[in-house]
Amino acid sequence: GELSKGSGEGRHTTVNSVMLEFAGGGAVIDSPGVRDYAPSIENIQDISQGFREIQEHDQNCRFANCIHLREPNCAVKNAVDEGTISTRRYESYRRLRNTTQKLADKFD
Repeated sequence: GELSKGSGEGRHTTVNSVMLEFAGGGAVIDSPGVRDYAPSIENIQDISQGFREIQEHDQNCRFANCIHLREPNCAVKNAVDEGTISTRRYESYRRLRNTTQKLADKFD
């Protein structure tokens, strides 16, 4: 379909919600009007629990409260630079962390 001239994003043409279940577990829901999704996370520090490869490296960070974004000697960022953690997965973590922080700031 066409892209919106204002936002550059696709236009909503879906009128029904559809849930696709995966044989190995999990599902994806296509729902009209929903562009983004952020899970309910009570403690922003818990985000890394959804990223096994980040959890495997975060104990080696210089700071115990490292959030793996701008801190020096971050083992997670080093693993990304070395190719041990994929850039794509790290960017997913970073986006989720930033989105969650913005939502937390908005409601504080």
